[in-house]
Amino acid sequence: GYAAIVERFHSDIEEVLPASADADRVDDSRSIIVIRGSEEEIRHHIRALLQRISAIEHDAGASGIRVSASIGWASASAWGHDYDALAAAAGTASASARADGGDRWKRAEENGSASPATLEA
Repeated sequence: GYAAIVERFHSDIEEVLPASADADRVDDSRSIIVIRGSEEEIRHHIRALLQRISAIEHDAGASGIRVSASIGWASASAWGHDYDALAAAAGTASASARADGGDRWKRAEENGSASPATLEA
């Protein structure tokens, strides 16, 4: 049921990310992830995460239901190192990805101020 889908979603996040990433389960449908890397590395992890979350066949317990995610990300180089600012920017970008149909990622528009990146899935 729903609980199995939620657990799979959060397990997928943990399994795809490198050991150096920190993932915080905010609620059943949302996590905030702090990850260090170049923009190319971040994009790689985002693509892997979207692919893993949307895969049906890797977990028969999800009863063939396709799960998707809308990911927003904000880089410290654009938003600074304030966690709340990064999380808010990533949240806005995630909402934009969701509004554009979901199952995609969006980067937060630059703040104009001065790495790790924060993802919201």
